[in-house]
Amino acid sequence: MAPENVKIQYESIEVNSLKGSVNLVKPIISVYEKTTYEINTQIELDHLSVDGFSYWNYLFNNKIILGDILFSRPKITSYLNDKVKSRLYKDEFIKGLKQIIQIESIEIQDAHVEVYDDSDDSLLLKSENLNFKIDAVEISPSTENNSITYKDFKVTSNTIFYRLTEYDNLVLVHLDVSSDFSKFKGITLKTKYSKEALSNQITVERDHYDLTIDSIEIKKQDFGFKQDSFFYFKSQRVDFYQPDFKIYTDKLVEDDLSYKPLYPKSRK
Repeated sequence: MAPENVKIQYESIEVNSLKGSVNLVKPIISVYEKTTYEINTQIELDHLSVDGFSYWNYLFNNKIILGDILFSRPKITSYLNDKVKSRLYKDEFIKGLKQIIQIESIEIQDAHVEVYDDSDDSLLLKSENLNFKIDAVEISPSTENNSITYKDFKVTSNTIFYRLTEYDNLVLVHLDVSSDFSKFKGITLKTKYSKEALSNQITVERDHYDLTIDSIEIKKQDFGFKQDSFFYFKSQRVDFYQPDFKIYTDKLVEDDLSYKPLYPKSRK
């Protein structure tokens, strides 16, 4: 049964009881914000299929065991609200579970993703042709940290746009990320205004950026969350190919003498 703030509609449903499989045709999944009951995320798919449900383990071993879950060509539209913390949704979901869930694989094929700022409907993130697969997923609500574990994953995507700040945009032509290796191609980080237009927009000094990198390779990486909140990342080697970075500062604009926190703090 779906949570109260999730609504699922579909054109038709195909069920095979012997194989333990369900296929939803043209489903639309709507996730509502719990306080305002406005749509926070909407997902439209060609089809959503789940197979390999084990009746035996559900009835006698208190486990939900599934084979493959496939999201085919989802169009995902989401509105980001700073007041809504994704960790709360995760904690509520896991705490509501009574059984261990084991899934052989979860796969997303050819997704289109758009994320907007809920305050002004401006585009924050866009990704095309997103493909994702994660294997051997286990959700254990009885553990101390309500853990979600997995064996391996892989994600690829084309034409990624991310609004880094109010003034600067980050664009990737392609990304390929797995558990221990990542490659990013066609990276650009540019101020969206020209030098002259930026000077007319700001009241205190701010750098104008123009960065291009042919590709970045990250080898033997490791990352995750410690104590369910602190993100860590480490790698034995990171290679930058053909970087070209131009920075321009208009000295006719007043100096910015305000306190400047470190980057991770500034993004909170």
